[in-house]
Amino acid sequence: MELTPLHERIRELARNQYHEKGLLSLSDLAAALRPDFPSADLSETALQQAVCEAYKHYRDNALRTQIVDETFGRPVVDQADFLNRLSHCTQYEVDDHIDYTNALVVAHGERLCSSIDDNLEGREPGKNTNFLDRLTGHAGVKNIQDTLNVLRSNYGDMINHYYGYKDSLGGLITEFSLMRDRIADIYRRRSLELIDLFGDRIKAVDPELFDFARIEWLDVRAMQEAAHLHYDQVVQSSLVAMRKINDSINKRAKQSLEGFNNGIGAGLLSLGLNFVGHHLDSIAITHELRAELENFKLRLHSDATTVQTDVMRLFTIYKALNDVAIPRAKKFHEFSDRVFNHSFQALVNAYYNRGNLKELRQKRNDKLDDLHLAEQFVSRHRGAIDHHRALTEGLGENLKGLRRPYKRAK
Repeated sequence: MELTPLHERIRELARNQYHEKGLLSLSDLAAALRPDFPSADLSETALQQAVCEAYKHYRDNALRTQIVDETFGRPVVDQADFLNRLSHCTQYEVDDHIDYTNALVVAHGERLCSSIDDNLEGREPGKNTNFLDRLTGHAGVKNIQDTLNVLRSNYGDMINHYYGYKDSLGGLITEFSLMRDRIADIYRRRSLELIDLFGDRIKAVDPELFDFARIEWLDVRAMQEAAHLHYDQVVQSSLVAMRKINDSINKRAKQSLEGFNNGIGAGLLSLGLNFVGHHLDSIAITHELRAELENFKLRLHSDATTVQTDVMRLFTIYKALNDVAIPRAKKFHEFSDRVFNHSFQALVNAYYNRGNLKELRQKRNDKLDDLHLAEQFVSRHRGAIDHHRALTEGLGENLKGLRRPYKRAK
């Protein structure tokens, strides 16, 4: 392999992310490379290969840990290694890898459920007791701003954990799809060998077993994410409220100053009346802002309920995988190893050593190899397509949510 400036730049970007304790997705990597390499192939497949080549040469841990595969949610180098070993490693290694992904799904799910609870409960921080803020009427607005910051943080955590749960589950689904493709490959090869050994009469054992067109695989719909952020709108209202209170202070102070010009007694009376008037203004403004805050909390509660509902749907998919599909796949490998043991393989080899059968079998196996590689390619890219479709839809929803504030800002 010949190193190129592209490999060096990938390493540099990975090291930057390592020092900043950040991660770089393949799409982000492509965007970062595009200005310096406008004519290079920066497709997902090409970048995966380039990252792995750079890691193989430099052995820089940043290349292994900081560049992640969006579809699987794990480092590109580790994922490529798994895909490469999938066709050659033992089933126990495959099982261990899937068990690791399974644990990620559970961990993300627990964090997501906790953050959903925080959003549904809508907990507020302690009240502002600063004397000056209370005196000027700022305390109520600042309390609301503090509450907004807490709610926004909780909401952001929920969305991030939601993506983490969805992506880890998507990785498990894609890995199962690859595992399923491996089973299909074994299934095809062994069934064709049985037909060669025993003729078409073997199909009478179970006609559907040999009807590849009727095999049904797990079908998973892409999730539709529609979370809307309303934080900016309420923050703008709180800033307006703070300006109104400041304007009220300045206005009342000016009126009090005019009262003092008419004498100390009149000035004190004017100061007292203006102070009361300012507090009444502050209370009214704070009540208006509190109403907006409550509407914001209702929207967050609605979004949290929407996420909670979709989590239940995703959990149903997870249970189908974890409790049924994956255990069955593991059992297939366990029992196929017992059935198609060394004695069976010796019988098969003896059969194909006659005449030109060995050559014909090799040609068929070459075609089956091509088919298996094509299935793996489709499985990987189907996962990438689903991921980017969901990402596009999510960004579209975000743009819709920002359209109204943008028009107001103009």
